[in-house]
Amino acid sequence: MAQDQKKNAVKDLSAHNFEETSVLFLDGDWVFYWNQLIMPGDFSTARADKKVVEYPYLWTADGYPSFGAATLRLQVILPTQHPELALSIPDVYSSYHLYVNGILFAENGTPALKKEAYTPYWNHSLKSINQLPDSLPENKIDLVLHIANFDHSKGGASQQILLGKAEVLETQKLKDQAYSWILTGGLLLAGLFFMGLFIYSSTDRSILYFSLFCLVYTYRVVGFGVYPLHDLIPEAPWIITLRLEYLTLFISVLFFGLYTYHLYPKEASRLLVNILSGICLVFTLVTLFFPPHIFSLSILPFFIILSLYITYAFYIYLLGMLRKRPGSAFALASTGVALAIFLYQIANYFGYVNRYQIFDYSGHLLFIFLQSQILTFRFTKSLKEARINAEAASKAKSEFLSTMSHEIRTPLNAVIGYSDLLDDGTLNREKKQFVNSIRLSGENLLGIINNILDYSKIESGKLQIVLSEVDPKELIESVFGLLSPVASEKKINLVMDLQDDLPNLISTDKTRLQQVLINLINNAIKFTDKGTVTVSAGLNSESSMSGNILFKVEDTGIGIAEKDLKKLFKRFSQVDSGITRKYGGTGLGLVISKEIAEAMGGQISVKSLRGKGTTFTFTIQADWQDKYGSTTNTISKNLTLHKSKAVDDFKHLKVLVVEDNILNQRVTLKILERLGIQADLAENGQQAVKRASSTSYDLIFMDMHMPVLSGEVATRRIRSEVESKSQRSIIIALTANATTKDRELCFEAGMNDFLTKPITVEQTFQVLEKWTDVN
Repeated sequence: MAQDQKKNAVKDLSAHNFEETSVLFLDGDWVFYWNQLIMPGDFSTARADKKVVEYPYLWTADGYPSFGAATLRLQVILPTQHPELALSIPDVYSSYHLYVNGILFAENGTPALKKEAYTPYWNHSLKSINQLPDSLPENKIDLVLHIANFDHSKGGASQQILLGKAEVLETQKLKDQAYSWILTGGLLLAGLFFMGLFIYSSTDRSILYFSLFCLVYTYRVVGFGVYPLHDLIPEAPWIITLRLEYLTLFISVLFFGLYTYHLYPKEASRLLVNILSGICLVFTLVTLFFPPHIFSLSILPFFIILSLYITYAFYIYLLGMLRKRPGSAFALASTGVALAIFLYQIANYFGYVNRYQIFDYSGHLLFIFLQSQILTFRFTKSLKEARINAEAASKAKSEFLSTMSHEIRTPLNAVIGYSDLLDDGTLNREKKQFVNSIRLSGENLLGIINNILDYSKIESGKLQIVLSEVDPKELIESVFGLLSPVASEKKINLVMDLQDDLPNLISTDKTRLQQVLINLINNAIKFTDKGTVTVSAGLNSESSMSGNILFKVEDTGIGIAEKDLKKLFKRFSQVDSGITRKYGGTGLGLVISKEIAEAMGGQISVKSLRGKGTTFTFTIQADWQDKYGSTTNTISKNLTLHKSKAVDDFKHLKVLVVEDNILNQRVTLKILERLGIQADLAENGQQAVKRASSTSYDLIFMDMHMPVLSGEVATRRIRSEVESKSQRSIIIALTANATTKDRELCFEAGMNDFLTKPITVEQTFQVLEKWTDVN
């Protein structure tokens, strides 16, 4: 409070020890002269209307108008012996000149008695009093402070001037600025990190609003308090920095309100959040379009509203914690920290407490850390849920593919099996064409199913490469043997052109290499109406392609326009719909071939001319060696060989077929009969277990999906029953499911091999030959 006294203000520090207490406040009594800017040597002629006031002093709190100027004076008596001393002068409302012993010592802006001559500016100053030109007379310093304000709603000084050891005050200033810049960096990093997280990998709006809050609030750290930004940019216009100080407060509260709502929308009231947002927007508009003495008045009502909001946010987080919302414990703790910071800043703003930067810094840092923990916890939880959902979706996809494969392959087994049985060499030409058409249509549908399953493996990253020694010449001949009926029907010549440098043996995945060759050669046959399909192989001499073994498939077919070549290796894509209607296909074959070639360390490329033909070139990376001695090239055995070998080797075999579908029962039994075997039949797994316990079978063909007892369970029981006469029998899985998981399930149950429906005489013969040779 002001006191009407006719005395000078003196602060006697003659007995003070600056080594014990390095810094002290120049508070207490100062002489106050209203509406006068008295130069240090002119006090004898000044008006007598002076009073002693308690510094720091806001004259607006004592009934004076906010616009005006004043002089404050204090004499300080220093000890005879003292270290180097300095003064730390904070900002005032809204400009000052400080004179020490008659010399202008520090300044912020330009104080004046008229607004036209006055310039506002805010910053903290630190200066050593040893820089004064003359030694301190009688160890006294005479402080004369001119303050003027013609902009803000408050006038005077709200913070204390510090006197102390220069090195201590310098260290404290550096610490305060370091705290501010570190906190600024933390806020910027958090803001940019969560902004990137939202843009690239999240749809959670709470992450967006927290990011915006951090980025906007950054200015409050460097453009307020100790004003480190003003030291960095001293020319920054005062009116802009002042508006930014208020704008960033209102906008950051707006974003934090939206953040809280989107964080816990079921606990927060949309209406109250909208009201808060509206209030923040109104204060923002006032700050933008009204002068400082108007918008600076808004801070008190805004602080009241903000205190109510923080209380409400605390309630929201408490409710979230009771309902076990993710991250609610962190949210509750952060709100407690925010409330403490808020109360401290209000007390500091109104001059009730001094600014302690370490408290401000640690409080803000803890608040940001706790809020980041909320979002990190929520994001990791959402990732975990996404992973669980993805795994569930993958499982559902696998189950769907398995089911669809089973449902389509089951009738295909009858279609292809019966057509294979009908083609026994006794049909006339017309009927043979009918049977071939039925079989080829079934095989085409089977190829589509296999492509879809292979593509599913590629998408899920489960395509495996299993190395074995492969004779590339034999492999190409076997593919020719497989596709020659289709080529013969179209009167297309299949030509094999092997280079002299082609190794006799290479180490690669035989099945996958064969798959690529079948895809490319089959495509060449499909799109060639007349002419030749030529397959070349040798060492890779083309530096543009990786891999050391090169294969080429060249046709004289319809060719492809250059503009359409880029469509070839895209999923479910063909050059035009007319080709799809005429030639069929899913557009997956080339995609799969490309993925397989790359998985085997190579590449695939294509060259084509419309109406002239197409050449596909692909490479693989493989170890290789020459094979010494003569080589016997084996092509698929024909039906005559089947019959003769079956009569000699298979007729003695005791075989059990376990199958629930009537059509598949007939097909399987007929195929075995063709190979000289009279097999027993069990219609479900329970019957199979019973028959196996009383009869010693050489082989059991076991369907996987059956009523009463599945093939998997039946196999486990046969293997586990010590007294079963078929405990050590060869058990072949006979199923319409063709995924890797299905294969693994069969082997885990104790089965020896896996035969995928639809089965043919050729496939059945190969299985019998394999396991009778083993026996």
